[in-house]
Amino acid sequence: MPTETDSIEGLFKKTGEYIETRVELVKYKAIDKSSDIVSSLAASILLILVALIFIFMASVGAALWIGEMMGKNYYGFFIVAGFYVLVTLILYLARHSIIKNPIAKLIVEKVIK
Repeated sequence: MPTETDSIEGLFKKTGEYIETRVELVKYKAIDKSSDIVSSLAASILLILVALIFIFMASVGAALWIGEMMGKNYYGFFIVAGFYVLVTLILYLARHSIIKNPIAKLIVEKVIK
């Protein structure tokens, strides 16, 4: 017949095993979340890089085309640069609603998921 000491020792042993299992589960969940976030970040960086190359090439093409139509190539580059100054100003003024808040929401959704 098991004694009370054996029961308490068994309970402590089971509690220790439960805690170890929970710690392992938390580790695996953290690894899963971080790998999901890193892979999403890597995919986003790659897409942004490709988009930037496209925008650069399209900008050069547009600047040359506008410059050719206006008679001097540098006119086209000034016009394209002016366009980017406007875009930058708009993005700066609306940076919280256009950039910061959506990215923060996305990160929170990834972590909570």
